[in-house]
Amino acid sequence: MLHILHAGLNRLLSELVDVSPEFPWKPGNFRMVGSHSVHFCYGHGGHRFAVAVALPSFELDDQGLEALRRLTADADSDVRDWATFGLAASDATDASTVRALAARTDDADDDTRAEAIFGLARRRDPRARALIQDELARPSHGVLIERALEELGEAPD
Repeated sequence: MLHILHAGLNRLLSELVDVSPEFPWKPGNFRMVGSHSVHFCYGHGGHRFAVAVALPSFELDDQGLEALRRLTADADSDVRDWATFGLAASDATDASTVRALAARTDDADDDTRAEAIFGLARRRDPRARALIQDELARPSHGVLIERALEELGEAPD
């Protein structure tokens, strides 16, 4: 399974290189992705999705985080969801990242919204508790909302 993932990432990076020739990619050198991913945030929808899915797998530098922040506002809900997941899972606590997460807390896509709320809860953002309560009041909510509550040190009802 890991071999298939590695091959898929190699293929993805090869496609990204075709979009941006200045990308100094060498097979197996995935640490360069974060630094150069911003170039791919405005291109073809498939490339934006691929970047949003791939970036959370790498150690992110400031440019990688910036790419995810930009992608959280993408028109495509799948791109927004994966980018928001990546930011929520990251250890970044800077104001720009928190703003990007907060901007997704009213997203029409349930998964994107839940990822954003979870990310705020992980950062102990004061808005998280009220957002979690709003989600718990809905007819249905995902397990991620319960995990967000646990991040705040509370058990779901």
